[in-house]
Amino acid sequence: MDSTDKNRQSVELLLNNGCFSEAIPHLERLVSAENCTVQDMVSLACSHQQVGSYAEAIEILEQTVTAEGLIPSDTAALYERLGYCRLAMQDREGAASDFDRAVSLLEKSFRANIGLGLCMAQSGRTGEARSFFKTAISINPDCADAYNNLGVALLSQGLAREAAANLGQAVRFAPGYAKAHANLSIALEQLDQPLVACQHLLFAVRLDPAVPHSKTALTRCQDRKSTRLNSSHIPLS
Repeated sequence: MDSTDKNRQSVELLLNNGCFSEAIPHLERLVSAENCTVQDMVSLACSHQQVGSYAEAIEILEQTVTAEGLIPSDTAALYERLGYCRLAMQDREGAASDFDRAVSLLEKSFRANIGLGLCMAQSGRTGEARSFFKTAISINPDCADAYNNLGVALLSQGLAREAAANLGQAVRFAPGYAKAHANLSIALEQLDQPLVACQHLLFAVRLDPAVPHSKTALTRCQDRKSTRLNSSHIPLS
């Protein structure tokens, strides 16, 4: 086994353990080698994306997407990733263009449809966003991400009941999806179901303390939980 193969083995181990920052130097050496593969470049781009180095990821993906020998579905996946990197950098127009290319190459790209929905939502075009999220769901009925984003779009239009139904599907398909639980708590609060709303918010924060949430709502939930526990306590005589 030569040094390149050993390097690839090290990279695979690091990536499998989520050590993206540590993998980047190894991948950079692989990419600079004469026997660099498309997969080496994709892995480097993905690692940069994972650590938030979106400009570096975009630069590599733009080179990779024109590589010879890629089948349409692989090219579509690269455009999807490019779109999400651009979206992270607030380049909605560029992101939408990449997602459109992905759909043109792979019509049933639910990830690209979600990306287009996010572009529309961030541009205030909520009706169009909902349409893209629904298309994603029709392609992949188990996609928690699509249900969550559709729920958020519905919430923004004051449609709490429809939002709760979709957010409920999101947590059904992905029970550990903290953002979906937090969003569901908002919808349930608006539907005057405060106790169930609190359960979802407390669970969301337990799953991910950094999940976006209202500190006021969290305090209210914690107070309700404390009150409920105290009221159920029977003093010893």
